[in-house]
Amino acid sequence: MIIKRFTAKKVHGYLNFDIFFKEDINFLVGHNGCGKTTALKLIMALLTPDIKELARIPFESCSIDFIVAKTNKLASIRVNKDDFKLYLMSSLSPERFEYGIESIINDDFDSSEMISSIAKLANPILISLDRKFSNSENNYKIRFKHQIWPDDPYLIHDDEVIDPLSDVKSLIKNEIRSIDRKNIVEDERLKDKILIDAFNVIEVSNGFSFDNDFKLSDLEVKRSVITNALESLSLRNKNLINVQEATDKYFYELKKNVNELKRFENDKNKMSKMRYIEAMTFMFANKPQITRIDNLVKFIRSSQLNKTKAYEKVDLFESIVNSFFSQTGKKISIKTGNLKINVNGTDIEVNSLSSGETQIITLFAHIIFNRRLLSKASFMIDEPELSLHLAWQEMFVDSLKKANANLQVILATHSPAIINGFDDKCVFVNGENNMEGSF
Repeated sequence: MIIKRFTAKKVHGYLNFDIFFKEDINFLVGHNGCGKTTALKLIMALLTPDIKELARIPFESCSIDFIVAKTNKLASIRVNKDDFKLYLMSSLSPERFEYGIESIINDDFDSSEMISSIAKLANPILISLDRKFSNSENNYKIRFKHQIWPDDPYLIHDDEVIDPLSDVKSLIKNEIRSIDRKNIVEDERLKDKILIDAFNVIEVSNGFSFDNDFKLSDLEVKRSVITNALESLSLRNKNLINVQEATDKYFYELKKNVNELKRFENDKNKMSKMRYIEAMTFMFANKPQITRIDNLVKFIRSSQLNKTKAYEKVDLFESIVNSFFSQTGKKISIKTGNLKINVNGTDIEVNSLSSGETQIITLFAHIIFNRRLLSKASFMIDEPELSLHLAWQEMFVDSLKKANANLQVILATHSPAIINGFDDKCVFVNGENNMEGSF
């Protein structure tokens, strides 16, 4: 879903909104008290939809226009409200629904088909970062509030007091499990290719191009490629040892005969030399097997490339987070499926990270791994500059764009360093287009 426009009248009795959003980066800016956070809450309440939140926040009317990801068509949701009733309308349904405010507050109302239809949309994710100072531990705690479907495995409920990185750990484990499954399929595909190629008829050519086909360095690379690949194909230990021994023996014979051919390469009388004749006989007799080895190396390299691609998001996550952490000597690693932090060669506990470091890990884990954000989607962050020092703020937007180019990002911010020259991406609250000191 891509949000196009949000409007609201008389929010809290005095705020009016008419905000047009860009499809990529949006900086929601304005003076303190202009309603940036309130606008984000209303947007989420409309799109979730959260009828109770809509009843709680005072307003006369509010509406949102958005592009539905599956259909790529424009849709809208509108809510009007008076002192006693709330009226919900949407282009997704021809019906109009009304609810008593008191009934909503008391949870005494039935859901509707319209609410179900809206809830099934790829709702945006809102992360509001509230620091709670803990007197007992004398440090900051971050609670990440996601208004998403209640059965969503990536959800963190507002009323849960949990490890702020628990959802990140879950996202990482799910990603690595997915990669492991893909790798198993890739290994089976490689086995099938090897088996099929074993029955292909190989036509023997009349000669060899020793300079190109049989460089000793190339043979050693091919042997290494094959040996390493065999270790990943889940062979039993005994079978693996037997296959490795056979592979080493074959390449030993191959290199020995290639050396003999090269030794006699400039000898005009080589055809009368028994070792040369024996080497030529070996090479011709093994030409089909040599061709199969070349095919095997091609299959393995193609399989390895597919496996490397499977780790693209993992590599991207580690690269982006480590670009932030490099200033403190920390390095993150997740390829094992666990979140590991290393400082100058020493592993440290994840809970020893600062609030800013925790924030960076959490934000980019969701942006890169959360399946709700794989296609065109909206991701909203309230005051991302909190806990980020100036250098990190300046890196933030470029890192967001690198992490997910398809993402619509809406950032409610006071920080010029976050905006960092992207003035054309500023979306002003309440039409304040020429404000100085808006941040």
